[in-house]
Amino acid sequence: MKNTVSKFMADRKNAKLQNEILQALIDRVPNGIKLHGLERLFPDSSSDELGNALEKLIDQGLILHQPIENKSVPGRILHAYRLTDNTKYPVRQTYTIGGIEFPRLMYGDLVGAEDFLEIFETLDQYSKSLEKRFEDLTSKMTRKYWINMATLFALFISVFSLVIKASEAFTITSSTTYRDLFLFKLAELSPLAIILFAFIIMLRLILRGF
Repeated sequence: MKNTVSKFMADRKNAKLQNEILQALIDRVPNGIKLHGLERLFPDSSSDELGNALEKLIDQGLILHQPIENKSVPGRILHAYRLTDNTKYPVRQTYTIGGIEFPRLMYGDLVGAEDFLEIFETLDQYSKSLEKRFEDLTSKMTRKYWINMATLFALFISVFSLVIKASEAFTITSSTTYRDLFLFKLAELSPLAIILFAFIIMLRLILRGF
């Protein structure tokens, strides 16, 4: 029973991997993918699992294996895979990196050094724009942090001042009621409370201006 369940799970995982490989090839029509590219796309799959999935797709006639021999380096062979029939799928003319659109390089294209330099220059500009955005975001977050800290400190000082003022001694008589006490403290603390509140507001406005 345990072996049956294990085989079922392995077959299911292999079928899922086959579908993912097919989708990766469809996305790259008419280009294929070299083996090291597939290993990068599916890092969670072992070499054996990837090899088994590729063999089954080849046996089903869905993909082709293309050994690429390097004539300058004897014995060096790269293994690439492509769909058996590329005509059934649309060909993407461009690809996008970070919101920037680039033309795709396809099998059969005449590609020169300037084509690669253009891509590298565009990526360099994008990288610099990311650095600028990161610096601006960091500066903004730092300013916001210190504004909040200064406001909290001012609030603490204000509350502390009100507590000190409220705890000051005063003379009461036998006729003094709780209502009289409340009104007296309200009248005594209200001006200070208004001044401190205005101080906190002005502090935030001043700090935001920097």
